[in-house]
This record gives sequence, structure tokens and C-alpha cells, in this order.
Amino acid sequence: MKLKVVLTISAIYLGVLGVGFMLAPRAIGAGAVPADASAALIAYLRIFGGPILGIAVLNWMARKAEPSAARNAMVFGNIVGFGCVTLMDIWGVFSGDARPVAKLFLVIHLLMTVAFVLAGRQPANSTKLGRTVSWEGGASEGTVLIGRLRRTERSTAMRRRGVSEQKAL
Repeated sequence: MKLKVVLTISAIYLGVLGVGFMLAPRAIGAGAVPADASAALIAYLRIFGGPILGIAVLNWMARKAEPSAARNAMVFGNIVGFGCVTLMDIWGVFSGDARPVAKLFLVIHLLMTVAFVLAGRQPANSTKLGRTVSWEGGASEGTVLIGRLRRTERSTAMRRRGVSEQKAL
């Protein structure tokens, strides 16, 4: 699956959840939030809508972005976020503590995690795993693999100074 598609789907999904938590926390939490929930609980649930909506906007804005270290960080953040939510879904479902609809959310969150892992591993037009990606103005903008980021940053600094990597070695 292409990264643009994964970012678009996640942005829409997270946008609906974010708005839902802010405007209708009882409906979003049906089966988990009691009908007679305290005003403090409802206010607490509404707080989560803001960050979720913010991540939705980030994903929406990044869907057309060129390969870069920032975009790779967003993909990794989504993997961590959806991965953690999937683990919490598994915990809730298998402990018996979760509401019945949690099984559906477990599948959705697991699919989103897998989609981000697969889409994040696919090289884009000018991206190769573990190598420097997009070139603009003669400077590298980042790498796909986080472990090689320092080498890329060093390479960029040397190119700006007019020093080739072979001379530096």
C-alpha cells in the first residue's frame, strides 16, 4: 500500500475520532462510558480529542510530502502510536475488560500498524532504504533508517563545505 493512501486513511480515521472525543465523548465511548458519567470524566475524555485531531492534521498534511527525515519520523510515530493502541486493545480484549466493539478496533489498529510498517518500508520515487533520499540544492534531506541519520547529516555538512566523503575518510 502506498504511504499517501495510509496517511489519508489514518488522517480521516483519527479526524473522526478526535472530533468525536471533543464533541460527543459519550457516543465515542459507548459501552465504556456510563450514561451517568460525571462531568469531570466527560471533560477528561474531551481533552484527548485535541491531540488525536492534531495527529490527523499532521498525517493529512504529510500525505503529499516529499521523502524527508521529518516524514519518516511521522511514519515512525504512527507505527509507535497505532502499535501501542493495538497492544492496549489486545490487553483489553484478552483480559475480558474491554467492551465488545474493542475487537473491531483491535483489527483496525492492527491493520493501521501493519500498513504504516509496510508503507514506511517501501522506497518512494527517489528513496532507497538506508541511503540518502531526496536531493534539493545539493544537500541530503534525510534517510529512511534512523540509525543512518547521523551519517547523512555528516555527509550533508561536508557537501556544504565542499568536502567529499572519500576525502574525509
